[in-house]
Amino acid sequence: TIEADPAMNSDPRIARTARDRNHRLYLLCGPSLAGKSTVARALAEELGAAVVSADAINRARGFPFGLEGMPESAWAEILGSQIKEVSVHRARGVPIVVDDTACYRWLRDRFREHAAAGGYECRLVYVPGSRDEILARHQRLAKSKERPVLSRERLVDHLDRFEAPQEDEPRVTIRSAEDLRGYLDGERT
Repeated sequence: TIEADPAMNSDPRIARTARDRNHRLYLLCGPSLAGKSTVARALAEELGAAVVSADAINRARGFPFGLEGMPESAWAEILGSQIKEVSVHRARGVPIVVDDTACYRWLRDRFREHAAAGGYECRLVYVPGSRDEILARHQRLAKSKERPVLSRERLVDHLDRFEAPQEDEPRVTIRSAEDLRGYLDGERT
């Protein structure tokens, strides 16, 4: 089922534009391999949103998938690149989907602050995925090489350190294709 928080639109800095669908930033949040990119593509397609993808930024800069083996400074660099891309799309006045794990509260806070400062409403879209499903998907993808994946050791560490959204973080939780369809139907109306 979809869990939505009624306080989602309570930031006064975005009150004048909260009803404007073009002034929304959809921040995906969830562990690696939970299905965020699938949700991001659906949101972008259905809502005509621009996508800011951490994976695409990493590829363009020649960084390894998930920044595996990179120093912490690389995370700050990627966040800076994401914020710049968000700013470009925000200046165009289009809805934006940020496809990233948003695995730490401080990252989510930074995106929320940036969105609100530009008159955008930030909607946190949480795609949790179960640990067992994620590990099984990892095993399958690592074997098939269908797409890049973290090493199993790094993935387990990521899952252990992932900071799920807290109760004070308004969000929509999407656990299934049915949840996604329901959410998209609500966003279009």
